[in-house]
Amino acid sequence: MSDGLTPVKPPENELLIVTGMSGAGRTTAAHALEDLGWYVVEGMPTELIPTMMDLIARNPGSVEKLAVVVDVRSRGLYSDILGALEQIRTAGISYRVLFLDASDELLVRRFEQGRRPHPLQGSGRILDGITAERETLRDVRNGADIVLDTTDLNVHGLAGAVTDLFTDDGPITLRLNVMSFGFKYGVPSDANFVADVRFVPNPHWVPELRPLTGQDAAVRDYVLVDEGAEEFVARYVEALRPVLEGYRAENKHYATIAVGCTGGKHRSVAISEELARRLQQTPNATVNVVHRDLGRE
Repeated sequence: MSDGLTPVKPPENELLIVTGMSGAGRTTAAHALEDLGWYVVEGMPTELIPTMMDLIARNPGSVEKLAVVVDVRSRGLYSDILGALEQIRTAGISYRVLFLDASDELLVRRFEQGRRPHPLQGSGRILDGITAERETLRDVRNGADIVLDTTDLNVHGLAGAVTDLFTDDGPITLRLNVMSFGFKYGVPSDANFVADVRFVPNPHWVPELRPLTGQDAAVRDYVLVDEGAEEFVARYVEALRPVLEGYRAENKHYATIAVGCTGGKHRSVAISEELARRLQQTPNATVNVVHRDLGRE
């Protein structure tokens, strides 16, 4: 039983709904879950999930972990998936939703490489189908427990990410992904929180610091010695604490905190590293740092 703060996996008959954008890697995620011992069902209408869970409950030990992959071909997804999930909740069935996403550019490329039409494009372009699907799934994505952006993941990387998310026994720690980025390359689509640190003096304009990065001590010291940067980091960590406690109370297990500067090379990198260092003191949390645009220029 949860103490209200620490998320725990349901003791039996765990249900995971796997959905997301077509081409974002649902099949790879399903295979990874199968390797972890999950019973995976693809293409099941969401309306039948309560019936299946009831059958499982009547046969204790038959299936402890059920993953249902729901996509555009699943009857009911585009008619009323939110209503179907509410029906599952009303039936007293605990579940989580894993939503797989990727950039439009990558999805177009994957469909073109596979020489397949998008299921919703009709007589239009692949991008038209992607746009229609993204709009239809907007509320599902917003309500998902975990949003996993696969844009920068190959097959092995995605399988590894799924394995990392679903291999814990007992209490599940809150996984925090602190990501630096450059605004000129776009805001990360899977960010739960976005911080803009372009107010901090830019090392780019200091000749001896320009070729360095926020991982170098000289740049780090230059950025963090600024009074505004120090106050921001301290207050941002404090502001995040009640939010993260709320995530635990709602049994949410994953959050991406994005920190952006202009190019993602100096300020955002240094501040992301410092944020991660302080957030590592959060109980029952693991912190990973990713510098999305470092080395891109």
